[in-house]
Amino acid sequence: MRQVVEISERALKASVERDSDTKLTFEQSKRTQQLLAILSAATKVMGSDAAADAWMMRKAIGLGNKVPLEMLLT
Repeated sequence: MRQVVEISERALKASVERDSDTKLTFEQSKRTQQLLAILSAATKVMGSDAAADAWMMRKAIGLGNKVPLEMLLT
């Protein structure tokens, strides 16, 4: 998820560990919201979180044999 949101692992860990007031940027918030909406829809279609997660990681015929998660990174 942090790849899609474009936040470094170090920055994310520091924010969580400090329980600080550090907030995501507008762009990071927007990308997080988009990712969660896609995951929610995929879970409804696939029937479970695990199936949706698996779908996000493998090539999908309906997406021109592209990996959904990789498409979110572009």
